[in-house]
Amino acid sequence: MRKKTLVVQDWIESERGWGQRPDGWSIHLTIEDVVEFNEQANKRQVEFYEGQGIMGVPDEYESPIEDSIREMELPKEVHDELTYIKETRGEPGRRVQKWQAAEYGL
Repeated sequence: MRKKTLVVQDWIESERGWGQRPDGWSIHLTIEDVVEFNEQANKRQVEFYEGQGIMGVPDEYESPIEDSIREMELPKEVHDELTYIKETRGEPGRRVQKWQAAEYGL
């Protein structure tokens, strides 16, 4: 299986009364894509919760773990998928849940 070097970041889910738990990963072509992806994800969450009338910290939210960014060798097909979604939709990465780990080579 051919591999490509990609950038991976861990994510965590926080829920009031339950604490924090691992919430999968995001996968990117570059470090710059990580930064852009995280900014877009934060903006979407803020807009969602404000649209629900929730101001301040919501009861449940997800966030990247800042010091977890690392390079990993993943299947070339994952690289090709990320390249496609970046070129066609302008998306700087993909969120991957724990149940999808094997599919993405994590």
